[in-house]
Amino acid sequence: MNSLRSMRLAVQEPSATSLLIAREERAMFAGAWDRLSNVDHAFMDMLYVQQVAPEDIASALNISINTVYSRSSKIRSKLAALIDQQQSPGSNRRAHERRTARSMRMLPRVNESTHSAPVAP
Repeated sequence: MNSLRSMRLAVQEPSATSLLIAREERAMFAGAWDRLSNVDHAFMDMLYVQQVAPEDIASALNISINTVYSRSSKIRSKLAALIDQQQSPGSNRRAHERRTARSMRMLPRVNESTHSAPVAP
């Protein structure tokens, strides 16, 4: 029983390397986030922090639902580009792509399956 518990604890404990990578990724994301405009901050806050449905954002901002999705995609791309700019020039391409992919996973994609309006019977 104790060995099972110690194995669970060992699995749950992150390595020093993974903690360092996570810290660096958060710092890169924060640096990129700080460079976004206040309008982009407000939009992403509504969508991801407050979890306002895209339909409600479209209605509140008097824009189409497609504009909500495309604006989210453009801001995510802008964040990725800003994170790319922070990458050290000496790093290899594969490591760079993995870091960028991990950073982008911090913000989930918005799609109709995660934010859908109720369907009328």
